[in-house]
Amino acid sequence: MTCLKLQHLNFFKVPLNTKIYDSHENVFIYFSDSDFLIHVFNIQTCNIYTIDVSVVKNKSIPTAISISPTHTIIAVGFENGSIFLYSTQNQKFSKVKMKMKPTPVVSLSFISDTLLIEANQDKTLTAYT
Repeated sequence: MTCLKLQHLNFFKVPLNTKIYDSHENVFIYFSDSDFLIHVFNIQTCNIYTIDVSVVKNKSIPTAISISPTHTIIAVGFENGSIFLYSTQNQKFSKVKMKMKPTPVVSLSFISDTLLIEANQDKTLTAYT
């Protein structure tokens, strides 16, 4: 039987209404409605960098966020059903899709760097490559 040993690694303050969305190998992502920034935190280096979601001019709130296994792409799903990809190398967003019938993105998950799975509120799973 394996036990998980919990250990206090670091402490920092986050804004109210903060939601943790995803993690891969020592990196996790959190988002706060109060500052409209995605924060990417590396547990090993204790580095935090931020991504301004307002630059996509989507007029919608992020509802799902996922980071690729190699930390090169961050997928952001919105309440209006659109999905944007953020390149951590170029530091730019690009739109993946915009639905004709807006259905909120409920969950995003990278299976690999080239395969993203989306679940939306109408109970549909979609794979993107």
